[in-house]
Amino acid sequence: MSQTLIKPNMAFIPQVNEKRLRKKRSATLPNDIKDFKFNTVYYPMPDPRQGPTEGPTIIPIVYGSFNMTDGDMIKLSTTSTLVLDENSKTNEKCYILVDTGLSLFKNTITGGLAAHGVKLSDINRLVLTHTDIDNLGNLNNFPDALIFSGNREIKRASFKVNTEEGYEHSEYGMPTIKLCDNTEIMLTPGQSSDGLSVIVRNVSGYGDVGIVGNLFISESDLTKPLLWQQFVKDANQATIWEASREQILCTVDFIAPGYGVMFKIPDDIKNQVKNKCNEFRNSRI
Repeated sequence: MSQTLIKPNMAFIPQVNEKRLRKKRSATLPNDIKDFKFNTVYYPMPDPRQGPTEGPTIIPIVYGSFNMTDGDMIKLSTTSTLVLDENSKTNEKCYILVDTGLSLFKNTITGGLAAHGVKLSDINRLVLTHTDIDNLGNLNNFPDALIFSGNREIKRASFKVNTEEGYEHSEYGMPTIKLCDNTEIMLTPGQSSDGLSVIVRNVSGYGDVGIVGNLFISESDLTKPLLWQQFVKDANQATIWEASREQILCTVDFIAPGYGVMFKIPDDIKNQVKNKCNEFRNSRI
């Protein structure tokens, strides 16, 4: 009969309960994003004395940031903006997100939307002002949204290309696509040949607002053109970029730039482009 080795029973020794130390949470941001600004405030601010604001609402979720670090690195994060509007023809609420930011800010985008009662699945339209990595990092979080990128409309695994016949034209001649009652997409080539801007009209207290991506880096580039000109590849691109900027200056009262807070276009800048605006308008006649 073969011998079977049997391990003897060991006396039970209870495990000592060691106190676990949880890492304390800190309100301090990590060094690589500590300079960025996040926002959970409506534009315009609700006035409790007047009830709900009429018309569209613009909510900056992330304010873009742009600065040089030591060496030749650029530290940046793109503005991500929510627009609330409606389509009276279909009785549909429009939840429009303009640019989705770096993937690093997934929780910031999710939390910023949630702070206003908006779920990721509520976003039914998504506009990419252009397709740099810092503009589309969280695109996968909105699989059911209708996406606008350049002249393309994408819905899940299907897309169509908008031809010239599919566009209307603004007062100054730029191709546009109507999204909702007060919101439209305008084709504004600049840093990229298929750049887009979102024009939101009739915003209470603000008038018409342009959400323009990198077409305007920040308010500073109104007087410091090298901020945007440093990204120009050739003279032809510079001419096109400048023309798109002038179209926006003619069209709106406020600008939400790619890397900064929203600002009002100064009267002196409006006056500078007044003649150009008339040229644009007359060229359509």
